[in-house]
Amino acid sequence: MPANSTTFPKLYLVLSLIIFISLSACTVNKPQEASIPAYQLLLDENGDGLKSVSDIPLANVSVRLFSSNDELLSQTYSDKDGFVYFKNRPEGSYLQISAETSTLATNSALSCEPHADYSLCSFETLADTSDKVNLMNLTTQAISESSFYILNVASQLCAQVSSNSLEDGANIQQQTCVNAPRQQWQVKQVTGGYTLTAAHSNKVMEVALAGLADGSNVEQASWTGANHQIWEIVQDGDAYKLVALHSGKCLEVKNGKTNNGVSLWQNSCNGSDAQRFSFALVNAPAPNPDPTPDPTPNPDCGPLAQEAEAGILYGALQKTAFANASGGFFVHTPDGDQPPYLKDSIIQPDTVNRMEYCFTVTKKGIYALKTFVAGFDDSDDSFWVRIDDNEPFPYLFSDIRLRNPNPFPNFSQDYAKDRNGNDPVKVVLSPGKHYVSFFMRESDSRLDKLELELLEATPDPIEPTCAGLVQEAETAILTGDFYIKNSPSSSGGAYIETPTAFFKFQASAPNPHSASFCFNVPSSGSYTLKGWLRFSSESHNSFHVVIDDNVAGTYLWDTAIGTAVEDFLKTRGGPDPAVLNLSAGNHKVVFYQREDGTKLDKLELIPLAQ
Repeated sequence: MPANSTTFPKLYLVLSLIIFISLSACTVNKPQEASIPAYQLLLDENGDGLKSVSDIPLANVSVRLFSSNDELLSQTYSDKDGFVYFKNRPEGSYLQISAETSTLATNSALSCEPHADYSLCSFETLADTSDKVNLMNLTTQAISESSFYILNVASQLCAQVSSNSLEDGANIQQQTCVNAPRQQWQVKQVTGGYTLTAAHSNKVMEVALAGLADGSNVEQASWTGANHQIWEIVQDGDAYKLVALHSGKCLEVKNGKTNNGVSLWQNSCNGSDAQRFSFALVNAPAPNPDPTPDPTPNPDCGPLAQEAEAGILYGALQKTAFANASGGFFVHTPDGDQPPYLKDSIIQPDTVNRMEYCFTVTKKGIYALKTFVAGFDDSDDSFWVRIDDNEPFPYLFSDIRLRNPNPFPNFSQDYAKDRNGNDPVKVVLSPGKHYVSFFMRESDSRLDKLELELLEATPDPIEPTCAGLVQEAETAILTGDFYIKNSPSSSGGAYIETPTAFFKFQASAPNPHSASFCFNVPSSGSYTLKGWLRFSSESHNSFHVVIDDNVAGTYLWDTAIGTAVEDFLKTRGGPDPAVLNLSAGNHKVVFYQREDGTKLDKLELIPLAQ
């Protein structure tokens, strides 16, 4: 019995060890499901090129996976959260992402920048490549002053720098033609041929590592003057061959493929359409030495409220589809993070990059321009704006500020205003057509919709009530920027003024800003007009004054300087005081704004002794 009692524990241990090893072996040998890496498509709503919580997943977008040899490996669609799944993604493979045509805005394309496990996408306006040119018919100067899209004859796709990159070594590929600087090339003649410079990066197209072999990749790089950065442009029928000077080989779409995302390389010249390219002028008007834009073609005149995309866009102004925008679109100035728009148009309006609108006004009155706008920060939140022709200073609003806009993608309501001045700016508009133009000031400023809002109807005639020879300024009929301001130290307890703004200057009369009086003169004779005035400096001390609608005889009244002064009407360079020969009866006196900040307290017609 003692022997048996010793054997049982040993046997138990042996059996336990066998069972443990067996179970362990089963666990190790259990088949594992292959991991399926996820890849997400996102709409880069804030346009910063960075993945963030505000980016919107793109659902039901076609994604095709190609090998490094441009062979289609698989095709799928993104799910409701923007994810696609691949069981295997070979090294060197790439994705082609495209939305169904029905889901895109008219005249737009989906453009995506790939990253390790996601792509940031945006909607871009299709390029107008219809203006194909014969380079041989252009002068060297005309070529050097123009920008071109370079289209492959076989695919009709445009050569572009991949991922909008600014770096040396970025790949050159073909892609749907869009209005983007990464697809716009400057052509400059140098010894031995031409350079092709990407507008967004100012880098030239070159054969990588000065390769001599067929299949050497083509990329962008900083200009060094080397022969592998110089191309001979050789006419070939109605298109051109681009021949690398150092190798004598032709620029070609890799393997003759016609799909998006295929790289460009060099290959022995063979006359195929994969090696033939056409040049189309970038569809932007040349700079106009006259800052006033060409008034034709005028936009169609519409109602007082309009969507931003209803205007006519010039230059690099872009329309972008966005679900949160009114009407499904917004319009914006180009992205300032990329050349050539790094420098904004702060000093004067950029008349090349502009958008124009026409409104049909049915009632005469005082209007303000209401907008719905967005800007990322105070470096991306302003336009120059003009209503009609306010000569000789045509930009009625010296600077329209999008004050404290909500962070994009939320558009906020804001009225057009002068910086440090009138908010809102008010204009007197008569029935008929009126034109509103927005000019680029800062990059990536966004406009969703706009409206001419009637603040006060002013049907003709606007006539003051006729009264005696002494009148308080606040009894006048006021239009435009004139308003009443209470002051205990003023005669009658108030005065009128146009508030001090950002050099709000009116060169002549009549203009939209007026104060109208009517004096009942008891007897014919000679009179002087005395005014009680206030102002702060020589930049804020003048009015235009018109007597009895005699615009040709307008008085430019430079008043005396002082906090509160009494002065007599005169005109610059004329008698002081001016003598008015008035008949008995009613006489109208209208003060028009000349310099902002000039204040009027009281008026008196004083008869001269006979």
